[in-house]
Amino acid sequence: MDLSGYRRDIPRTYVHLTRDQCYVEELQQRSIALLRAEVIDLDTGHMAMISAPGKLAAVLNTVHG
Repeated sequence: MDLSGYRRDIPRTYVHLTRDQCYVEELQQRSIALLRAEVIDLDTGHMAMISAPGKLAAVLNTVHG
């Protein structure tokens, strides 16, 4: 995968799904380190848009402004 675009200094936010069983914690932590992103924890599984749509919307509204 070409990640060269990630070298630009732009704000990044990673929504860390703390109960995700599809994208396991080790992979999430590697992604966070690679992106050097601000992290927002959300206590949900992989399908946050289904299990906690209001919480996810609140997070996205916070990030977007």
